[in-house]
Amino acid sequence: MLGFNRVFYRFMQKKLFQIFFISLFLFACEKEQEKTKSQEPDYQGAIVTFEKVMTIYSEEAKLKIKLNAPLQEMYNNGNVIYSKGLTITMYNEDGIRTTTMKGDFGMYQKDIRSYCSAGKVEVENVLLSQKLFTEEITWDQNRRQFVTDKAIKIVTPNEILYGVGMTSNQDFSVYRIDKPTGIFTLK
Repeated sequence: MLGFNRVFYRFMQKKLFQIFFISLFLFACEKEQEKTKSQEPDYQGAIVTFEKVMTIYSEEAKLKIKLNAPLQEMYNNGNVIYSKGLTITMYNEDGIRTTTMKGDFGMYQKDIRSYCSAGKVEVENVLLSQKLFTEEITWDQNRRQFVTDKAIKIVTPNEILYGVGMTSNQDFSVYRIDKPTGIFTLK
């Protein structure tokens, strides 16, 4: 019986020794993983991506804005990228389409509530049959206006206007060209 106790004691001693080293190894691995995690930069890419997006904004059950985009990428900070372009259509109180903004690229900045469109950009007032062409424009939701500091071309039924920089109301019916160029007809 004495021999059995000694064998059992040595067996238990080996097992405890093994458990101790395995625990030490696992503890060291866990610490290494924590170091690796803290050294890794935070993920900055899109958290959600949608294809063929149509977003509708309404007030008091009346359609106000419709946004269409082939691709929408949402980020942690609330910003949204439309890398394949976007079209924003605005409607008046009667549900009639008044203004359309199209661009090859778009971005929504949540903190300032604005949509920026770039590339081949076109803003159209459907009711007045006038169009604005530029390479970049921002639609500020807070001020409800379009703003650009880029070269512009405005085509109306009666004239073509050129300039650099422009501010207009949301339906693109009243606008101010910062630096007009070209020939103008004054009434």
